[in-house]
Parts: sequence; structure tokens; C-alpha cells
Amino acid sequence: MLSCQVSVAQTLDFNTVINEFRNAGIDGVDKAITDLTQLAESDSGSNAIYSTLADVLYVRYQYRDHKLTDVRAALGFMNKVIAVTASADNYQKRGLYHLILGDSGAASRDLILATSIQPKHVEAWSLRIELLLSLKQIKKADSLAYEALSNWNDLSLPAAEIAKIFYINEHWEIALDLFALVEHKSAEDQFTQGVSYEKLAQNKAAISAYRQSLELKNSDTTRYRLARLLIQSHQDETALEQIRILLRSTPKSAEVWQLLAQAYSQTNNAARAVAAWVNVKRFAVGMLADQASKNINQLSVHL
Repeated sequence: MLSCQVSVAQTLDFNTVINEFRNAGIDGVDKAITDLTQLAESDSGSNAIYSTLADVLYVRYQYRDHKLTDVRAALGFMNKVIAVTASADNYQKRGLYHLILGDSGAASRDLILATSIQPKHVEAWSLRIELLLSLKQIKKADSLAYEALSNWNDLSLPAAEIAKIFYINEHWEIALDLFALVEHKSAEDQFTQGVSYEKLAQNKAAISAYRQSLELKNSDTTRYRLARLLIQSHQDETALEQIRILLRSTPKSAEVWQLLAQAYSQTNNAARAVAAWVNVKRFAVGMLADQASKNINQLSVHL
């Protein structure tokens, strides 16, 4: 995204600015914008500098300041870029800026142009769908998802990416329908499916998805959700196995100790439940610590 051709006279300065920014990361974003602005003012014909400046302004907006002034500035530079290079990527970027600034009409026009130029532009299709969802046009978004997928023979990659848009916007059933089209699901895909099933109270399917996610990649977050669902499903012994694994990597997690206490309570093992609640109280703060104290007192009566 940041590698572009510029005039020979400016190659050294341009590359120096970009290399310094890459080395400094977000801490060097202000200097990069200042330096690129000076380069842009010194050579008004450099499309590469305008494009890079728009990218870096968006980086500052997204990862640090969240100021719309940066997006407006990026939009101005992208207008100059598109006047010279009307590519799908550039229309997609400008559509994104319009979307952030709340101009849904301009965003829609640019994103449609992007997908017209490049029918397999997943990012542009995703933004078109996200725009419809933001306007509460759920059926149109659902229909557009399948229109987008008609451009691919292998649906796995685009279906997974588009499914995540519906997932993020909490349209669980549509997300699951799209994930069903993904042949080889990643650990993240399986986790996302698990959460979607859980939100729809389909616990058996959620447990299966979390298990498959863990087979692909170990994750404390996934294992925690799996253990919690196993307890809710009264699969206490299996839940205890998962919780013991969790405690090896998160021995000071009050939430994990709470799961252990709940599992022991369901198996009528008051002594071990009390011991687990003691650790909850040890590591928790606030309301959870107060709850632990209350449960310790209540369970101790049965010892």
C-alpha cells in the first residue's frame, strides 16, 4: 500500500520518510504526515505521495486519534489520486472515507464502482454490505452477499470475510448461513460460529464449534466459553477437564476459578466449591469478590 513509484528527484526523500515511519510505527505518524505534506507541496504532480499521505492519515485516525479531520484530509488527497488513477482499490478507499464521514450516498457510489472494476474485491463488497446493515436494510444486505459470492468459484475466502460482517453486526443466523459455505474453516471461523450458535441458544452446536476451533488453535478465550457452556449443559466432568487446562495458563483468573466453583457446586462437592470460591475472592475485585464471600458463607454451612 505504501510502495509507489515517484520521480527520481524525490525517490530518496520519499523512501526515507516511509522507512522512518515503518520503523517508528504509530509513534512516528505525526512526523510522517508532516514530511509527506511537505513533499506533496513541493511536487503537486506526485500521485504516489497523495496516495501515501491519505493512507497514513487514515492510519492515524484508525489507530490513535480517531479524529474525523484526518479522514476528511485523506478524502481530499484521495480525490486527487482518483483524478489520475481510477482503480478499484482507490474507489474502495474513498468509499470507506465517505462511509466514516456519514455520506452513505457517496460511499455507495464509490464502492459500486470498485466492485464494477474488480468483481472479486472482497473489501469493497464487505463495505457495501456493511453500509446496508448500517441503514438497517438487512434483506438487501443478505441478497447482496450472495450477489458478491457469485463472482467466485471457490467461496471459502469471500464467504468467511462477508460472514464476519454479519457477525460483527449481530446477525447471527445470516453469518452462520455464510459460514456453511466455507469448506476449510480456520480456528477463528469456528470460534465465530460458536459465538453465533451460543447467541442463538444452540448450545450443542456451539460446543462442537468451540471444540473444533481448539483442535486448530489453543485459545484461553475459546476454552473458557466452551467450559462455561459445558457447565450450563450439565456436562460437569468434561467442563472440569477444560477448566483445569485453563488454570495452567491463567492461574490468577478469578473468572476461571468461578467456573471451577460452579462446576463443583453442580456436582454437590461443597468442599471443593468453597476452595474455588476462596481463590475467586483472592483474585477478584468489586462485585465478584463480594459474591465469592457470600457463596463461601452459604456453602460452608454444608461442610
